[in-house]
Amino acid sequence: MCSESPDILVLQEVMFPAAEVTGAARKRSALSGKGKVLEAQKAVLERSFRDGGVFEDYTVKWSLSDRKYAGTALLIKKEVVRPTSIRYNLDISLDPDEHEEEGRVICATFEQFTLLMTCTYLLSETLSDIVFDTRFTEQQWQEGAG
Repeated sequence: MCSESPDILVLQEVMFPAAEVTGAARKRSALSGKGKVLEAQKAVLERSFRDGGVFEDYTVKWSLSDRKYAGTALLIKKEVVRPTSIRYNLDISLDPDEHEEEGRVICATFEQFTLLMTCTYLLSETLSDIVFDTRFTEQQWQEGAG
């Protein structure tokens, strides 16, 4: 990162659980800090986005899982590009701010392009055994693109 300065950086498998909210669903856009190890890890990450941190020039958008696996992060350079919209699921019937359960989707629309980041997992070493998640249909994609 020191020698490169991308406008957009996408991270998959961030391995950090979503923040807990008493009496409600987890806050998938916020890092958990429950427990000494997570508190220390969260502090390191938060420092990296402050002045003087390695990511100080970036805004981060998190989509996190309930457990400490999966999760995605989208880092956008503050002064270069701004998305016109961000969606955290692929189901066009849902609110765009509703996060996919395991934090595996961030779709950011910019003025000139759309960036779709999905984190999928490989179940075996051969492509013939991959199981694809089919929670949306081709028709839903066509309706959403129109």
